[in-house]
Amino acid sequence: MMEKFKTYTENGKSFIERLVFPRFKAEITFNPDGVSDLENVEMIDECTDISELSKAMQKAGEYLTKGHLKK
Repeated sequence: MMEKFKTYTENGKSFIERLVFPRFKAEITFNPDGVSDLENVEMIDECTDISELSKAMQKAGEYLTKGHLKK
């Protein structure tokens, strides 16, 4: 089964990248309580379906909460 996400660190910042449509790359940030957020989202694929984009972002959050963040 193909992985749908990968996480990595670049220049001291953490990123998540979605590897299936709709593909995107986003910086993972943390608030003072340690809760993660996605910022500076760059779309790789053009997608105008708001529902599909919302689901993709939600899945990215679920992926991170399951401990896939590489620090």
